[in-house]
Amino acid sequence: EQRNKFCAGDMLEVLTIIGENKEIKVDEIYDDEMSKIDSCPHPRQIIYIAYNEELIEGTLIRLKTRTQEG
Repeated sequence: EQRNKFCAGDMLEVLTIIGENKEIKVDEIYDDEMSKIDSCPHPRQIIYIAYNEELIEGTLIRLKTRTQEG
């Protein structure tokens, strides 16, 4: 479930409670019916994005802001 809007093409930070934090680019977003969407503008919207690793409970994913990108 997401809290803030992000779009396909945005960079996200995966913040883990153990191990290294990582960055991922959102290539595609799917809603709860597995329909492809361009963005997720609704708070608490259930969405799915591709990620190659298993995420443990407590992992946070946040939008990487332009100032963080350098």
